[in-house]
Amino acid sequence: MSNKYGRLTILSQLPGPGRRVAVSCDCGSLLEVKMYNLEKGFTRSCGCLKAEVASKTTKERNTTHGMSGTPEYEAWKHIKSRCYNKRNKDYRLYGGRGIRVCQAWFDSFLAFYTDMGPRLGSKFSVERRDSNSDYGPTNCYWGTPEQQANNTSRNKVLELDGEKMTMAQAARRYGILYSTLRTRLGQGMDARAAISVGVRQCSAGVLYELDGEEKTLTEWAESRGMGLTTLVYRLKAGKSLADALSTPVKEIARRPKGVKLNRRT
Repeated sequence: MSNKYGRLTILSQLPGPGRRVAVSCDCGSLLEVKMYNLEKGFTRSCGCLKAEVASKTTKERNTTHGMSGTPEYEAWKHIKSRCYNKRNKDYRLYGGRGIRVCQAWFDSFLAFYTDMGPRLGSKFSVERRDSNSDYGPTNCYWGTPEQQANNTSRNKVLELDGEKMTMAQAARRYGILYSTLRTRLGQGMDARAAISVGVRQCSAGVLYELDGEEKTLTEWAESRGMGLTTLVYRLKAGKSLADALSTPVKEIARRPKGVKLNRRT
């Protein structure tokens, strides 16, 4: 655990709930703060930094910093918009999920630029190490599209049966639609419950994985000598793909052609 956060130095941990610590500020002030606020970059001084930032902000409004319209300035405006502007098309994925911008960055572009530095190239944008945490100096860096794709919440890693896998891999492995799994996890279900609840929607053309093999439901049904309708019915009834395929198909007795059955009178 770091001992220095912005202008604050941790002196000791305080007793009681809430992970509160005693800190000293570079300006000489002593105060108590929550460890969470230090780690997230929400508290970086006793208040003297905020006063300085406010002064800089006022100065910025009266004198240009000469960076309006630059990629860095546009990136700063963009992260604020997606977190606070409900009309932004991406608001539901950011502000709508509780993602915020740390106070220092919110107040001042110069604070953002001081922490982030110049953009490294045209393909770089502001990326967060933890996609579920806020924008701030301890969680952000200039990242490439490939880094962003690998870090997005859509690629959430699940641990099932002692193995780590992405949501897409889990959906194929356990015979459940990706959209269904994503919805269930989004509703707060844990991974095991999300894959165990009966599948209510099945797609014959989607790949489902079992024992290292990937096939469509149509192909799985044909490989086990059963009808697609039977397989889908079993999945919708709550069976896993493995159970649905391993349950024997009841044989229906068929009378030979030309043989009539006697009716009871």
